[in-house]
Amino acid sequence: MMKKLLLILICLPMIGFGQQTYVPDNNFEAYLEANGMGNGIWNDDYVTSANINTVTFLNVAGLNITNLTGIEDFISLTYLSCLNNQITSLNVNNNTALEFLSCYMNQLTSLDVTQNTALINLNCYYNQLTSLDISQNTALTWLSCSNNQITSIDLTQNTALNFFSCTLNSLTSLDVSQNIALTELGCGQNQLINLDVSTNTNLTTLGCFHNQLTSLDVSQNTSLTELWCFVNPNLYCVSVDDTAWANTNWTVSNGNIDSATSFSTNCANSLGCTDSIACNYDSIATINDGSCAYSGVWQQTFSICNGDSVIVGTNVYDIAGNYIDTLGTVNGCDSIVYTNISIDYNTSSNDTLSVNASIVWNGMPLNVSGDYSVTLVNSVGCDSIVNLNLTVTTTGILDIANNKNNLVKITNMLGQETTYRRNTPLFYIYDDGTVEKRIVIE
Repeated sequence: MMKKLLLILICLPMIGFGQQTYVPDNNFEAYLEANGMGNGIWNDDYVTSANINTVTFLNVAGLNITNLTGIEDFISLTYLSCLNNQITSLNVNNNTALEFLSCYMNQLTSLDVTQNTALINLNCYYNQLTSLDISQNTALTWLSCSNNQITSIDLTQNTALNFFSCTLNSLTSLDVSQNIALTELGCGQNQLINLDVSTNTNLTTLGCFHNQLTSLDVSQNTSLTELWCFVNPNLYCVSVDDTAWANTNWTVSNGNIDSATSFSTNCANSLGCTDSIACNYDSIATINDGSCAYSGVWQQTFSICNGDSVIVGTNVYDIAGNYIDTLGTVNGCDSIVYTNISIDYNTSSNDTLSVNASIVWNGMPLNVSGDYSVTLVNSVGCDSIVNLNLTVTTTGILDIANNKNNLVKITNMLGQETTYRRNTPLFYIYDDGTVEKRIVIE
């Protein structure tokens, strides 16, 4: 009986301890212990699951947490704030009741919220995200994913969205045509070329600064009170419904627009070249779009070899002289081109030589009578044809042996001076200009 009782007493603490949740981050565990969500044992990497599975609100912002493992057992959580930590990975797949998630200012490289269909508010800015799938979060009304590295984002399923900020990403396009509830849109510091907000008639604030926009029409956005579209170097005109109001409230001095950007009720008819001396002057245009082009005069000089040519426009010139061409351009301006051409001629020369045995001529060893030719480059850069008529008068070993002239040097087959060598063809050059070809075989 005593042994059975002792066994029961030993097992009681284990039964009372209950199911545990693994929490490896000491800072996260310490917070849970301090707020009644632990197991009473500090720094053991565990908390009691029953103490956290009914928690609906959790704020662990700024606690220097690097690992939020254990959050998956907070199955009743509707509000989670873990901002301003050092978290690199966040698994909220089990937190299907989440309505508010704030995880900005961490080091997240990915974030999966496809299981969080109840999500209303998502703030994940200032991370290292390259993509974000919010296609399943149709209840979203507030979203900020600024200060990431996102290249594209699909908002077509988020029709309830009224606040969206994607500033400081790498977006080249943005479709907000389905987000008609939007009141605030921030898409500055991306790489957008076009932005259509014609269906977003509820917009009150639009920030599209630091992009590459070439056009912007906010004439349908009659509720718009704040517009920031500065540093768009190719944006010359913004279409508005009230030019006078825009010129009063959205000014260069206030930093709303660039000095080259103007407002008009019809940018299509306002843009053009407004300089009357330009050859593409547009008398209807009221806003200069930077397209003005002017006639040009060009002078060029060429020195070519006879047989070569110079092309100017559609004309080909191969004779020395002065030429004038008029070249038309797509913008209606003509350019006058003056061309001066001089001819540098090819040259040629003829030599006749008679040798007893052989000769090295322009790098070529010759020992057979005949006509030879080589092409060189003359002093003006053109071809120089050199011809040689060669007569070799000595043949056979006897004549070579009877040669009594003084030896000047010995060269190899490449004309390079060398010393006597066996089993190698060599040229013996004498002071009377004669050359012998010898090979001593041993």
